[in-house]
Amino acid sequence: MPTQARLAAAVAVILVLAVAVVLVIRNPAGPVGRIEPMPLATGSVSRVPIIGPGHRFLFLPVSGRVTTGVKYRYGLETHCGIDYPTGPDFDGSFWDAVDPAQRHTFTNPPAGFAGPQDAGYMILLSPDTAEFHASAGTVARYTRRNGALIAGLCE
Repeated sequence: MPTQARLAAAVAVILVLAVAVVLVIRNPAGPVGRIEPMPLATGSVSRVPIIGPGHRFLFLPVSGRVTTGVKYRYGLETHCGIDYPTGPDFDGSFWDAVDPAQRHTFTNPPAGFAGPQDAGYMILLSPDTAEFHASAGTVARYTRRNGALIAGLCE
């Protein structure tokens, strides 16, 4: 093969690789995509005490709306499980763990999650499905719950 043909082939391969790298890095949902900060909260009161026995609270979601497919930096409280008492407050809603062993269960965090809080990211996959990606790479899937929630605190 002539030298010019080899040079042209090498340049073409380098250009294809460069375009592929740029596309992967610019894709926020991709494996190396940027992680965005969470949008500003829509309110400042996230829990209201309920008078009576049991030391219960009315929990209100205050998170701002997010864009589907974008990674958002998120600190998931894990010291009482990954779904207690409310699950993540993300995209203006609370979220329930898909894993029944974790749903509304007062427990230690499952293997692969740091405690008492895991600094990972959340991503909205569809209007009613989101995932938390833990710092160690473990993934927890959640479904949207509409409205507020009454529960006790995790101490």
